[in-house]
Amino acid sequence: MKKNLIKKLSFSWIFISMLLITFSGMSQSQSLVLADAFTESHSVSLVTDNPSSIELRFNVNQLDLKQIQTENFGSMSIAISGDAPQIMEKGSPDLFFLNGSVIIPDFGSTELMVEPGEYVEYNDIDIAPSKGLLTRDVNPMDIPYEKGELYEKNAFFPGELASLREPYILRDYRGQTVEVYPIQYNPVTKTLRVYRDITVTIVAKQTKGINEFIDERTKSEVLAEFHNIYNRNFLNYASSAKYTPIDEEGFMLVVAHADYMEAVKPLVNWKNQKGQPTRLVSYTEAGGTPTALKAYITDQ
Repeated sequence: MKKNLIKKLSFSWIFISMLLITFSGMSQSQSLVLADAFTESHSVSLVTDNPSSIELRFNVNQLDLKQIQTENFGSMSIAISGDAPQIMEKGSPDLFFLNGSVIIPDFGSTELMVEPGEYVEYNDIDIAPSKGLLTRDVNPMDIPYEKGELYEKNAFFPGELASLREPYILRDYRGQTVEVYPIQYNPVTKTLRVYRDITVTIVAKQTKGINEFIDERTKSEVLAEFHNIYNRNFLNYASSAKYTPIDEEGFMLVVAHADYMEAVKPLVNWKNQKGQPTRLVSYTEAGGTPTALKAYITDQ
């Protein structure tokens, strides 16, 4: 009985030791706090909005340096902040960035003005290189950490503090996304520079722009579903909305070729059953041509 107890105790100590070794090898994180009081690790807010310019302010309140183990470089860190996206440029320092989308004028181009705020620098920080954007069929553990040429340059990455993506059309509005890079890293000096806040201004220009929007809508209302989508997507939707949202839920129109009508009916029945008014029509009934189909949908 005593021998069995000793064996059990020995096994327990071995098991605990293995757990300690396992946990010590797991990634840890160090938090860097830049604001006195905050509810979110980062934020973006609308400062002003008028036909000629839109001003946004981006704030970084806290970031985490997540420690990882690399095959060739030992212990390094990845800079993350809540749900902020990573830059994901293979071989470059693995840093996050912030973004926000706004409604811009239907016509014309835009330019960006950047006003950086105060920053804090942290020394002797080893930021790991990014593995890049991996597809879902790739196991991240199979991809090694590899430093790109940027790690030999005595300069801050990514360098620019903000940039504009190309304008896009989201049904009723022309929008544009601004990206802000408040985290800058010099891999030679191992200096991490963190901007507490960056203010950007999107200025409307009269020159011809990309994806200019010709609004052919004849109705002045917008369905509640799209109202919610616009409200979530555009920071200035409340001040730039050009349609009146309607409370009632619109109906869903499903257009299918005659050969697929029976296959689509269960979907239509389910939509109606759960409270979403849905109607099924054949492609022939809707006009039978792309132009006629567009007119049919517009008239609904």
